[in-house]
Amino acid sequence: MDVALIAVRAAKPAAAPPPGALRSSAAYAGRIVLFLPVAMMAGILLYFDLRAEPPAWLAPVAIVLAAGVLTVLWRRPVGRRLAALALFALLGLGRAQWQAMLMPPPIVVPHGVVTVTGRVSSIDLLATGRRVRIAASRLNGGPALGRAVRIKLRRGDDVRLAAGDSVRVRAFLFAPSRPAYPGGWSFGRDQFFSGLGAVGFAVGKLDVTRVAAPGWGGALRRLRETIAARVLTAMPPTTGPIAATLLTGFEESIPARERQAFITAGLAHILAVAGLHIGIVMGALFALARFCVGWSEFLLLRVPAKVIASAVAFAGGVVYAALTGFHVPIERSLAMAALVLLGIVAGRRALSLRGLAVAAFVLMLIEPQAVPGPSFQMSFSAVLALIAGYEAVGRRFDTEGAGWRGRLGRHIAALAFTSLLAGGASMPFAAYQFQQVQPY
Repeated sequence: MDVALIAVRAAKPAAAPPPGALRSSAAYAGRIVLFLPVAMMAGILLYFDLRAEPPAWLAPVAIVLAAGVLTVLWRRPVGRRLAALALFALLGLGRAQWQAMLMPPPIVVPHGVVTVTGRVSSIDLLATGRRVRIAASRLNGGPALGRAVRIKLRRGDDVRLAAGDSVRVRAFLFAPSRPAYPGGWSFGRDQFFSGLGAVGFAVGKLDVTRVAAPGWGGALRRLRETIAARVLTAMPPTTGPIAATLLTGFEESIPARERQAFITAGLAHILAVAGLHIGIVMGALFALARFCVGWSEFLLLRVPAKVIASAVAFAGGVVYAALTGFHVPIERSLAMAALVLLGIVAGRRALSLRGLAVAAFVLMLIEPQAVPGPSFQMSFSAVLALIAGYEAVGRRFDTEGAGWRGRLGRHIAALAFTSLLAGGASMPFAAYQFQQVQPY
């Protein structure tokens, strides 16, 4: 009898915690992973806010120590989470410092007019002329510099020019500019991480000393420039620069007045080729490819239509990213779109906070200098708000079982809710970075 009583007591389950506590604990354990990229961002921002450069050995030693602490505290949930956050913050600081160390040192910009020689790496089509970036530049016949020089050509200087050509031009150069006020945007930091050593304007006509042999990089750049030039020639001045920007990514061709009109109307994001544009391109290709596959019984019986449509959409996204210059916003958007397509192919949830965290982590590893910029902050905050907002109340916009009036009303409400989420999330960053808030 005593044995039976002991067995009954052993089989009796312990008192279960309240259901709310279980849900809260599970949610906390799952969401803590999402704070790791936030900690990494904090480490990167901390590095860029330092007054002096830390020793090169400090970050690696701190990372090793943090990893050791994480190993020791692995079985303690609270300690493990705090150690993981500290480790990722140190990883961000170390990655930012490493990126700065990889960049070539600044150059001493001479006073007065100098003769600049080098190889053209890119050509920007401005509303008032052209601007060239000269790599492996030499100043007054000196040694080749590790940084490029960007020069705006004189109005009317229409010499035939292509990326890769060797050139010579006399120009007045300026060192990278400092912030306009304490805490203001540092254009010098952007120029440092972009490899620029000086900017200026030409005082004479540019001479081409050697025409470059065609290469795939130069050929792609020339293709973009050719498309932009033909669009600007064929279309009116009011719409041509916008079309050229959306097709080739050359935003400099838009006149300042037109750009300000978009900013005032709250539509400046349309001019920045990024997630909106690559989403439209890849979404249209996905729908078109899936529709076309539906006409082939041979393909449908052997390959899922979603797999083929995802492959076509990704290939189209890569081509569009190449035509628009593979800049940071388009790379980030392409990475997120690739995660969405991967989720569709695997039959998993396409849009999730974990996918956003992975995209942020990968981008910070590749280009940590993008974190202080408005593009990174505004785009990630908008996507974060959209995913979290629709996780919370997205079911309210479900049109299943509703009439045509209900579907129309919920569709309009969903569009308004989307605009509210994206605009509200990016507004604080826009106010901080640009000192203005969109009135519409």
